[in-house]
Amino acid sequence: MASQDSSDSKTVSGRAISLGLEPFCFRQFDDPKYPGTRIPLDKDAFMKEKTLQELEYLRSPLLKRTYLTSDLILYSREQVAKENAAMTKSVEIVDTTQPEWFIVAIKAQDEPFELPMNPITIMRNALLEEGGSGVPLNREAYARAVEYWSKHVVVQDDSE
Repeated sequence: MASQDSSDSKTVSGRAISLGLEPFCFRQFDDPKYPGTRIPLDKDAFMKEKTLQELEYLRSPLLKRTYLTSDLILYSREQVAKENAAMTKSVEIVDTTQPEWFIVAIKAQDEPFELPMNPITIMRNALLEEGGSGVPLNREAYARAVEYWSKHVVVQDDSE
């Protein structure tokens, strides 16, 4: 597992982006030049559109808070092919007609810093054949995750 240290970075479209994740992962923030799945607005336009909207029947501004602090976690098609092959015990085939990046998670959060992965995710990631990325377990990162998540909880919809 990668260090959660925010000094890890990758350059995308000439911009350094903090990762804290493995090289096959990419977190999209607000880089409109990124060639994968993206928000079709720049950050200022997105905030303006999503925060102030006009009610047609009232013709007055309305504050609508729909901007979420979230991360899109994307895996490269090569990583997806590697994990699929491991889970199905088949030959790894990278299909170049598939998208370059796949959304594998949306990590909503209410903290102004990179949250540690959930400890069970760290454990599963170490097990390639069980759907993980095959990245060895980092005991220090795991201990930090246990410390954080022992005081926090993930809330999910009842239908899940």
